[in-house]
Amino acid sequence: YAKSSNFKLLPDGNILYLGRKDQQLKIRGFRIEPQEISAQLSQHPSIQDSVVIGKKGTMSMELAAYIIPKEKGKIEVEALRIYLLEFLPEYMVPAYWVEINEFPLTSSGKLAKKALPDPRNSLQKNNQLLKREPSTDTEKQLIQIWKETLQIENLGVNDPFYSLGGDSIKVIQIIHELRKKGISIEVKDLLKQDTIQKLAKFIDATVENESKEPSTENGSIELIDLPKKVLEAIPKGLTEVYPASNMQQYIIKKYEDDQNRDGVYHLLFSWHISGLAFSEDYFKKALAFVADKHPILRTSFVRPRGYDQIIQGLRKDASLPFEVEDICHLSSKKQDDYIEQLLDKDFTEAFDAFNPVVALQRYKILVRSASSFELFYATHHAIIDGWSNIQLLKDLLQAYLMLKKGMELPTIDQSINSYQEFVAIEKEMIQNPAARAFWAKELAKINFKPLEKKYIVIPGKRLATYTNSLDAKISTAIHQLAQAENITVKSICLSAYLQAITRLTKNKEVTVGLIANGRSERLSNPLEAVGLYWNLNPFHYKGEELGIDGLIHIQEQLNRMTEFAHYPFPHLLADLEKEELFFACFNFTHFFSIQKLAAQQQDIQIVGGKFRDRFHYPLTLAVNVHPDEDKKMDLRLEYDRQYFNEKDMKKLVERYVSDLETLGKLNKSVIE
Repeated sequence: YAKSSNFKLLPDGNILYLGRKDQQLKIRGFRIEPQEISAQLSQHPSIQDSVVIGKKGTMSMELAAYIIPKEKGKIEVEALRIYLLEFLPEYMVPAYWVEINEFPLTSSGKLAKKALPDPRNSLQKNNQLLKREPSTDTEKQLIQIWKETLQIENLGVNDPFYSLGGDSIKVIQIIHELRKKGISIEVKDLLKQDTIQKLAKFIDATVENESKEPSTENGSIELIDLPKKVLEAIPKGLTEVYPASNMQQYIIKKYEDDQNRDGVYHLLFSWHISGLAFSEDYFKKALAFVADKHPILRTSFVRPRGYDQIIQGLRKDASLPFEVEDICHLSSKKQDDYIEQLLDKDFTEAFDAFNPVVALQRYKILVRSASSFELFYATHHAIIDGWSNIQLLKDLLQAYLMLKKGMELPTIDQSINSYQEFVAIEKEMIQNPAARAFWAKELAKINFKPLEKKYIVIPGKRLATYTNSLDAKISTAIHQLAQAENITVKSICLSAYLQAITRLTKNKEVTVGLIANGRSERLSNPLEAVGLYWNLNPFHYKGEELGIDGLIHIQEQLNRMTEFAHYPFPHLLADLEKEELFFACFNFTHFFSIQKLAAQQQDIQIVGGKFRDRFHYPLTLAVNVHPDEDKKMDLRLEYDRQYFNEKDMKKLVERYVSDLETLGKLNKSVIE
């Protein structure tokens, strides 16, 4: 009996039975022994005795600590929490803290758990704890960077990164700022040491012998040299040649396969800009400025004979084509209709990626009135991604406004080509045996079966889109849940999508392709560079019920993939000798707000925008969070009519929204 149970000797000599030793709890996906927490708490000088138990909510288990203090009313919850964090992981720190005079016992001397007070009347819950100020020089340095990056003034050194709204882009930004101060860490380091206190200790322990002088070094990126015979085969109009990235080659192939011109990887953007009269001369100069600033806009591709890779180089002619059309004579509605027709028509005008004298981007200005115009541009996806599009628009508008105000444009450093660095870093990842081993293990059990076509569609009308916007209450609840559980909004949205795919396929194990940020902290200009900086990461899911444990597992899997997220998907397919691994993709974005961008320019307003961004996969869900608009969230489901019909896709989105609403309510669990 004694060997399988836990007891505690009370001050009066009696023995308190605490329960069986095998009474483990599962918290956030981890199996823990609550007695271990209680034992650690009882060693604190202000505590006479303690018991930690699990309290099950509607969808998850939480820990509650019941404390008998040595002096009544002298319990400081924040101090106890910090104390525990020195010995135990964060998930073993109780959510609720209750001061109690004595433990209720049953007639047989056991702890009467049901007689313990309701933890909802506790001293404090963790997310209400006071924030500890930085105490070391490193903590002070880190907290300033975190405040500027996360745009949060009130934060403490123990606040977890994700609970503060951290994401993949902000990770890169923080690490890049640290590198400027001579502190070199990797993404995985920040995700593992996810508070300022932990990260500061890690930095002090690992870089104490290194120089902390400001640095612009990019981690010794070795750029790729091409064989002489390849260089000799390059057209005379191209300079600064280097290999295309794996994803560039993949997208070029899929673009060429789109013979019916459904618009696969043919990006279209159109922005209605108001408050400013259009000047063709200033726009032409602004366009020349961004083409000089971003080498990728001057890129063309080559297939050298006898070489198995596509090569890219910069055109000597840096100009980007644009034309101007006056549509002032049309009514506002007819202008909008005309622009929609222009978008659809442009799909039929394919780019030739291998024409060394033709740009892979074109512009058109539609003058709508004396003080407004439409900025339209089309781009081959091989040279740009979503984040780059926002950066490009920002640079273009800023340059245009500076010229209109008579200001001089800044000098451009043309010695740096961040995309050439990106290709070199990609090669390092391909040569990393740990990366290859990780993905081989991660995807060992994937058994992908292609979908069967069900419907006949008109050529060029294969792809369709269904859009929706989340109710503000649901969006708010999701963000609050992410903050409370120290997970990302992305993990919550992905969880609901995985549920949708399991229902669609009637298979509990599914794989989806995640659009992954490929911007490395080692790039000379990781955030402002323009190019195709993303990858596809296969995410294999073994069906779990919607709940906190499932969300934690998904976040852990996302974190685990981070270290090798840059391993190029096309190379992964080759390693596994597969043509495909999934039919559905998931794209989560939280880009810089277009409206905020316009507001910063003061003179202009972006009234609205239209875009087309089509993948070759049968199903893609894009979730876009507007960070500067009260976390507004838009959904865009793109589907292939050969496999799915509109009615079923509408149901899928409606059920997806319902699942998100259910997940949002997990943060308001009623403790039994």
